[in-house]
Amino acid sequence: MVQQDVAPEEAWYLPALAVELLTDPKGVGYAAMDKFQAAAALNTVGLTDEVEPSHATTSVQILTAIGVAVLAAMKDKDRQTLDSLILAAPTVDLWDADLWALITEILVDEPEALARVEALRTTSTSRAMVLDYGPAPEGFPERRRIQYCDVARARDES
Repeated sequence: MVQQDVAPEEAWYLPALAVELLTDPKGVGYAAMDKFQAAAALNTVGLTDEVEPSHATTSVQILTAIGVAVLAAMKDKDRQTLDSLILAAPTVDLWDADLWALITEILVDEPEALARVEALRTTSTSRAMVLDYGPAPEGFPERRRIQYCDVARARDES
């Protein structure tokens, strides 16, 4: 699907994008890039240290992060509690306060396993995904991907 050009008066996100391109807070090197390269860089996952909360973690991811040795050494009661929490749905939200409290309680003596599970709470993302453009006008989707024409407009290129 090709993105339609947006009329300048409707380009509500351009001021924030212009600031990003001018200040380059993550040191990506936008100034040395043409509009195509800058748009690609803004949309590249993992190019910067950007992360965002992950609200859908699978039980396999959690069990893998905990590790076989830790699971084998776990008390039956703790293992049953863990199984009932994470196997009840296809995915769980590790940002749920009650669930996170139980997991940290179960893994209190396993700091490395807890750290691996905690790492699942966030996921790498692109700079475009975390830029704060402010609220979208009614009828416009939230900006999540930058196009080369957006970069050109933000730089005021003809």
